[in-house]
Amino acid sequence: MHRHLEAALLGAGGLLAMTAGTVDAGRLEPLRCELVRAPEATCQWAPEGTCTWEEGGTPAVCAPVTGPIMRLRPAGTYHGGYFNASASASVAYDGHTQRMLVANVAAQAIDVIDLRGAAVSPRRPARLAKTFSIDVAALLPALAPGSSAIEAPRGAAAPRHLALRDDGLLAAVLQNVQDATLPGRVALFQAGGSPATPPIAIIDAGFMPARAAFTPDGAYLLIANEGEPSDDYRIDPPGLVTIVDLTNGPRRATASNVGFHAFDPFKQWLVRRGVRITGPNLATADPSDTASVADDVEPADIAISPDSRLAWITLPESNAVAVLDIRRKRFLGILPFGAKDHARQGNALDPTDNDGDRATTNGIPGINIENWPISGMYMARRVALDAAYWLPVLVYPSEGTRRSYTAFMDEIRLDDPALTLDPVTFPPAVQQRLHAIRLKVSRVDGDKDGDGDVDRIYAFGGRSFSLRLPDNRLVYDSGDDFERITAQAAKDTYGAVVPGRPYFLFNTPDDENSLDQDSDLRGPEPFAVATGTVGRRTYAFIGLERVGGIMAYDITDPFRARFAYYVNDRNFALDPKSVCSKGGPETDACANVGTLSPEDLVFVPRRDSPVGAPLLLASHATSGSASVYVIDLVDR
Repeated sequence: MHRHLEAALLGAGGLLAMTAGTVDAGRLEPLRCELVRAPEATCQWAPEGTCTWEEGGTPAVCAPVTGPIMRLRPAGTYHGGYFNASASASVAYDGHTQRMLVANVAAQAIDVIDLRGAAVSPRRPARLAKTFSIDVAALLPALAPGSSAIEAPRGAAAPRHLALRDDGLLAAVLQNVQDATLPGRVALFQAGGSPATPPIAIIDAGFMPARAAFTPDGAYLLIANEGEPSDDYRIDPPGLVTIVDLTNGPRRATASNVGFHAFDPFKQWLVRRGVRITGPNLATADPSDTASVADDVEPADIAISPDSRLAWITLPESNAVAVLDIRRKRFLGILPFGAKDHARQGNALDPTDNDGDRATTNGIPGINIENWPISGMYMARRVALDAAYWLPVLVYPSEGTRRSYTAFMDEIRLDDPALTLDPVTFPPAVQQRLHAIRLKVSRVDGDKDGDGDVDRIYAFGGRSFSLRLPDNRLVYDSGDDFERITAQAAKDTYGAVVPGRPYFLFNTPDDENSLDQDSDLRGPEPFAVATGTVGRRTYAFIGLERVGGIMAYDITDPFRARFAYYVNDRNFALDPKSVCSKGGPETDACANVGTLSPEDLVFVPRRDSPVGAPLLLASHATSGSASVYVIDLVDR
């Protein structure tokens, strides 16, 4: 695979940018949603009840009406102690000790939770307690007092992501919480150690390190460094990938950074092929001049080939992915994702939050999923690779990322009078419909003929997940499934808790209950991803950042992926905005809002599980909690 893909990517001049094709969205089977309590819950939950959400919670679940073949059952939840402060930014699992490790940014520590014995059970979920914490704050020195609005007297390091090698070597990606534009580090630990065990090694990384991944052979560790700009864009560090060579052992590790400077002379060529380079170049007087490729791209996540030779690095703001030759330490190409057509059957969306007075097929005001003459840029931030069926496929949740800084903002609402639509492409009747919705769209894309008006409307994100081959060919997209499934959940749980009111809230934000409020943004906002094999089937698990919950799809045949299950253990009967304090210590009332905003997913195969069944671990950034789900097969 490596030789053929390298030849295709290198092409003429060594910088081929391949444009993805389009596929028809898969057909969603009829489904049914319901509220499901834990079988041995000891108390009946109610808004004024006394039991914890873990004990008596009622997660919303959806499955095909023909019957699920697998299901996700909540089995325990750990709370990091702080609400909406990334107290659970990432999660990892050590199969040797059967410990779950949680990156707690708020506490500047790695929390360690033992899952052995009766700690987790889907029959009676409980709140999990940590065994100990590893303090990492001092691994980056604090800035001088007064040099930052954020003070970190114990040190400036916070664990943003955790990656684990098969032998228990733990990599903790450390960002500077006082100034993210500064370089970060990665600390190597032995996962089976104690809180007093010092790091094996501390390695300098690039600017704003975000995610790490070990190669399957364990010889290298890769770190994606986003290099986000300062709010005034006076500082715009380059996006880099740090390659850590571990072939001589972690104590003698060496690191090198790989950037995108080789692509700078080809910027306009890349832009014409769909790679977005949008950040301003403040070094020139021309307001239309953009930054260099090296400064503008922001590497976010990593997937690595089974032979440990190639890595796919997502560039969400650029709506692209870069392919890296790990051993040669060079990029082979930048591949644009393109955009999906929301006017096509199966690609509908609800694009506005101001349609509450319109009648709907579900009978719930505010849910209106329709086709529109709008394109959705995929803009995947996370990626996973799995050798499903007979070939490797890459799994991309199409989150959508816009830049919103004081010095530069690349979004505008469709109902903004400053947005001029081309009268030929969009006749007056169509313009009238479009200008009535509040969808946030790109202000820098869409003028195809250079006459100053918009010829094609680009929204941020695709509200779906996609399967692509290693050469970036699109083979499957879930279309409008996520919005239709969550709309069905609102319909089927209507009046389940409070008579005459929906329980499940469609397109609600992650930190407050407000039905339909995020329809004008990115809808359910697919974000986290993991893959794994259950029985003889391969599944992709997709976390929805806003409304919450986890979607499971059977991707055994990536050309015919199928929806399998959806679980959401958010407590929609409590409003986080009313019972929680942002950034503050978590109260019992706040803990009862359930899990909010899946940030990271980790699949645990049956052979490493403490309960004899596969697990899915999920960190939740907003609720600051980490959940354990048991995955089991269902007899039809």
